[in-house]
Amino acid sequence: MRPRCAWGALPRRVVRQVFVTAQGNPLFALELGRALLERGLPEVGAALPVPEVLEELFGARVEALAPEVRRALLVVALSAGLSGEELGRVVDPLANEDARASGVLIAEETRVRASHPLLAAAAARRSRARERRELHLALAEAVSDRLLRARHLAIAATPPDAGLAGELSAAADATRAGAVHDAIELARHALRLTPPDDRGYHERVLAAGYLSSAGEHPRATELLRERIDALPAGRVRAAAHLLLVEGASSRPMRRRTSARRSPRAPGIRGCARRRWPSARSRLSIAGFNASPRPSGWPSRRS
Repeated sequence: MRPRCAWGALPRRVVRQVFVTAQGNPLFALELGRALLERGLPEVGAALPVPEVLEELFGARVEALAPEVRRALLVVALSAGLSGEELGRVVDPLANEDARASGVLIAEETRVRASHPLLAAAAARRSRARERRELHLALAEAVSDRLLRARHLAIAATPPDAGLAGELSAAADATRAGAVHDAIELARHALRLTPPDDRGYHERVLAAGYLSSAGEHPRATELLRERIDALPAGRVRAAAHLLLVEGASSRPMRRRTSARRSPRAPGIRGCARRRWPSARSRLSIAGFNASPRPSGWPSRRS
């Protein structure tokens, strides 16, 4: 499958998404890989593009479900890893039982999941934006995890929302140590919700820093280059340029064979890697720190 779908060029998070979504089915994996090549990589936190052939297969199953069972499946699709108690706060308990009896939901200890990730994806694609927004707001009230609550509020929010943007920035900083992809998603929502008059310089550089820490250098570069000339002089612009340097030094370089070159020589990329510390360290060097962590946001390491 590697030669056909160019797996080596995919970020590790996307390869893992394909593995989890395909559930061991090689045909599903090939179709998902083909859809990635045609439609591009998803943003961090976004679902994989579903090919039409799989969409029709699982979509027919979703359309045949009773409305209350379909709603239960949609809730689980919007918030994976829900407990039975949390699901019961959003969905009628009888609908939850019917969904498990029909085989679309599976209970594993205290958690409830969809019987297949593509079935959940089909339920989400066949739902309306207004319905999803209402469910995200309901899930924000139902979940006990503060990170999930912030995520649901962010997805349901309509920009601008300065208060929520600040809360999301703080939440991203609190989770970056152990869950950098969660921090990326929250930081991008914070940037989206930042009022236009605020410009969002702080949020933009922080989001790029998280992307760089996760190895998403092309996306970090793209995010910074959109407004690099508009960044104010000082530590904000300095941090942005340091992140752009890392993006440039991470690009693949052609190997040149030379008889004079010592096999122990580190090469240009090796020197660049030794000279430039991590993305988070460079932000600290530039004096650019994230929003202070509020008392309610413990570190994800704990």
